[in-house]
Amino acid sequence: MGRIFEEGGRPDILIEKPDGWPIVIEAEVGNYRQAEIEARSRLDNRLISTGNAIHAAVALVYPDELRSHGGQALRERLRDIELEYVLFTIMPNGETARFPIEGWLKGGVRELAVLLHRSSIPAWRVEALADALELAINRAETTFSASHAVGSPLGSAVAETLGQLDDEAGQTRRMAMTVVVDALVFHAALAEAELQVTDAGGVRSVRAPTHSREQGGLVAVLCRSAISLSHLGFECERADAAQI
Repeated sequence: MGRIFEEGGRPDILIEKPDGWPIVIEAEVGNYRQAEIEARSRLDNRLISTGNAIHAAVALVYPDELRSHGGQALRERLRDIELEYVLFTIMPNGETARFPIEGWLKGGVRELAVLLHRSSIPAWRVEALADALELAINRAETTFSASHAVGSPLGSAVAETLGQLDDEAGQTRRMAMTVVVDALVFHAALAEAELQVTDAGGVRSVRAPTHSREQGGLVAVLCRSAISLSHLGFECERADAAQI
C-alpha cells in the first residue's frame, strides 16, 4: 500500500473534512504508551494528496477484550464499548498540547465522534480568525465613516434600520458592518451550494459575493438580491447605492 504522508508511512485512520483540517487517529489495543507515541509522531506531517499539515492527532486505545472478537461480533461490540483517547494539537508556538493534560478521556463511539468534529479546527485558529474578523469590521467602519460622517443621511438611515443611534463612538456602524459580514458569509454558503434562483435573465446559481465588485458595489447588488436583503435586514429604498 502507498504512503499517505510526505514523510512516509500511513496512519491507522485519516479523517478529512471539506471545512476543516485533517485529523489522524492512531489506535492500539491496551497499549497506551504506543498509541501516544504514534499519535505524536504524526503531528506536522503533510499529506501527499493536498499538502495539508496534520495539526491534530488522537491516540485511541481499545480494551483488551476486543482481541477475542471478530467480524460481525466485533462491529456490534464497538457500538457500546468504552474507549479511551487523548487529543494532541500543535499550538501557534510550535509546541504540542495534550488534552486532557493528564489521564485519558473515556467514552463511546459517539463521544469520540464529537471530539473529532470539534477538533477539526483547533481552538487557537478559531481565536485567530475571530481577531481577523474584528480587525476587518473596524476597518470597514472606518472606511464607511470616512465617506459618510456621523449624522449623515446614509449613516442615520443605517442606524434607524438597526433600531440604534448613529453614535460618535461608531458602535452602531460596527454593528452594521457585522451584519453585512454575516450576510456575505450566508451568501457565500448559498453560492457554494449552487442554490438556484430566478431573476430577469432566467434561472441561475447564486453568484459569489465577489461578483458585487463587478456590479457597482455591495449595496447595488444587495438591492437586487431578496435573499441577501432579507438576511441583512436592510430595505432597498433606504440604501443609496450611489453614495457608497
